[in-house]
Amino acid sequence: MNRAQRAEIRGLGLNNARTAKAAVAELEASGERLSSLVEELTGESLTYATPAIFERRRSLLRAASKMLATKGFHGFTVKDVCVEAGVSPYTLYKAFESKERLVAVALATRFRAFHERTSTLFPAATLDGVVCRLIYSDRALIEDSATTKAVIAIHYSPSVDESVRRVCREKGRLIYSPWANALFRQGQLRRGVNPAELTEDLTSVLFAVCWDWARGAFDDEAFLQRKLKVMLAFMAGVTRGAAQAEITALLTDLLGPQKRLQELRQLSVSNWLAERDAGKGSLSRIGF
Repeated sequence: MNRAQRAEIRGLGLNNARTAKAAVAELEASGERLSSLVEELTGESLTYATPAIFERRRSLLRAASKMLATKGFHGFTVKDVCVEAGVSPYTLYKAFESKERLVAVALATRFRAFHERTSTLFPAATLDGVVCRLIYSDRALIEDSATTKAVIAIHYSPSVDESVRRVCREKGRLIYSPWANALFRQGQLRRGVNPAELTEDLTSVLFAVCWDWARGAFDDEAFLQRKLKVMLAFMAGVTRGAAQAEITALLTDLLGPQKRLQELRQLSVSNWLAERDAGKGSLSRIGF
């Protein structure tokens, strides 16, 4: 362990190298946590269900996903989704306990599949990779705006289970965790900045931007610009060294000529269109 890493451990209040490695491992496990959330929210794994039970649950997930995309979270009831799926309300409550949990499992499954099936042109743990992933995923989420707004509505519901809220936030973790992890390893985070907390804080800040978009404060075109500006300004304040210089340069470009941003945008949109046409770049085209 080098001097910079030891300084980061002291700044984080971590007592030894093993503890520091555990913090990084927590970030690396974020993708695995998403998979386990499905089991956590249903109380049992679909892997060991009988074929009949498995198919009934898949029917409910398909129906919930369809209604989210067409009616939004508040536009359908438990009865509606059961009629669409051809199952009884008892089956839904036994398998998922509530409409919110059913929707959370449907979203978790789609987020995981979308993340695994799509690709970007830059490594995930780089600034360009994060920006391209934001551009790429936002195109898909705007295309499926009803689903996106349903996620935001669930996230801000005062009565929602915390486990369900975590599912809504997992997409942000999948995007930001690799970068925060890399910055931590490289000693590019300011003293005292915990990468796991940084990921959560950044996700919270960007959810607030999503909330403003969902209630019509600005249009789709301004959506990405706002998210990028907030993300870059936030990250410029918690980084140092080469990482901070790179973030500040891209923020300056965003507020000015947007030459680099347009390059990244063109690359990302072209990639998204190609994968969407292949059935990979759209949440609505990912089945169960």
